[in-house]
Amino acid sequence: MSLLLPWTSWSEPWTLKVSDLVVDDEPHDDLLDPEHRSVLLHESLWREASLRVTSDVGGAFRRDLTGDTVDLRAHALLRCSETLWRTAIPLEKSWDGAWSGLVPVRSSVLAGSPELTVEVTGLVGGVRRLVARSEPWRLVSDRASAPASSGAPPFDSVWVDFSHSDAPTEARVDPGAYTVLATGPKGLVLYLNSAIEGLRDLLHADHAKGQRRQVRDLVGAEVARTALAAVVRAAVADVLDLTDADEAAQLPSDRTARQALAAVAGAMPSVGGVDELLERIVDVEHGPASGRFSLWAQIDSAVARLAGTTGAIADTAREVRFV
Repeated sequence: MSLLLPWTSWSEPWTLKVSDLVVDDEPHDDLLDPEHRSVLLHESLWREASLRVTSDVGGAFRRDLTGDTVDLRAHALLRCSETLWRTAIPLEKSWDGAWSGLVPVRSSVLAGSPELTVEVTGLVGGVRRLVARSEPWRLVSDRASAPASSGAPPFDSVWVDFSHSDAPTEARVDPGAYTVLATGPKGLVLYLNSAIEGLRDLLHADHAKGQRRQVRDLVGAEVARTALAAVVRAAVADVLDLTDADEAAQLPSDRTARQALAAVAGAMPSVGGVDELLERIVDVEHGPASGRFSLWAQIDSAVARLAGTTGAIADTAREVRFV
């Protein structure tokens, strides 16, 4: 989220640290997720919360276009697009140059995934203007907006040149593809194309910042979405093969397939659990095409949320809207 303003300003986002989370008078720093810059308020019912924000210049640099910017002030801005609610909390400057303050939050005014940022203003030519903005955090207030859980995938990943003779058949079919999920000697294997210049370095950039981090998160989420979608499609095919007419739908025997279906069911607001998802899979198979289209649209949406693609796209769109 780079600011390109026609007056003296900082072109890169300032850092933003969130700490000291208190929910209904109980400390809950365990609900802070710095990796995804999220506050996980959807984990339980709550009424009131507060958190401390601290923002400083970090690695941002100032663009001197119109002379000095004086009388700097900062405020924390919390806005919720779904409820059209917003509030600004003035911050105080500490001895080390950082801006800090407490932000109160009420559950009654939040929905979805409100955004928390710090904005810095200053006098430019006698006029108070925005001169810097921090990286954003999200206050996750419902499950559908939560970031994907981190952790290793349930299968190995291997880098290979998709055009090489040693690559699996599924990879050689499309040498330009970035990833493919195939069956190996020990089960499923996620193959990544080493021939794509920079892809390995990008996905392994653990300390990436700014736009490089945005791209890494988006590409990584898309790789995960592709793999999960392949597992889900195979699992649905197994469900249909195992289920005879007039019988209850059966879960596949493969553990990865069962886990994928359970996860998708949990991320779909329209079903109450994996059993209901199985029933709908079987029902729409023998109905009109519109029913299959509707169900698969919901499954695809759940897969994107689970893989982190939905969140990565939303984060990237928010951060580049002022570029």
